[in-house]
Amino acid sequence: MRSRVLVVDDEALIRWSLAEGFRDAGWIVQSASTLAMARQCLEEAQWDLIVCDVKLPDGKGFELLAAVRHDDAAPPFLLITAHGDPVMREAVIADGAVGLIDKPFELSSLIEQATQIVEATKPLKTTSQ
Repeated sequence: MRSRVLVVDDEALIRWSLAEGFRDAGWIVQSASTLAMARQCLEEAQWDLIVCDVKLPDGKGFELLAAVRHDDAAPPFLLITAHGDPVMREAVIADGAVGLIDKPFELSSLIEQATQIVEATKPLKTTSQ
């Protein structure tokens, strides 16, 4: 079964690049440019992974992380940022994200990491449902 990823980034080129990269790797992809759009996508479908920028026009990716992490079926959450630092990295992991990727990033490496994350969590989802 193909994995499903929700890509959330306000930068059109990054959003497009991520979406195309995931599609080329065989993923089902939906993208959103705002927190509001991402929340709507979360209501409409289930996701195996969320890749979300930290800074968005209507808030921060941390807000979306906080909203989904309380759900037992919450997908792994990977944050991306152009403004990361070690303190932020530790904070997002403590808040439940599986990682923080710095921009610019190598697309193939990000997709490889995403695939490993989803493969590691899928058996957990299957046994808990």
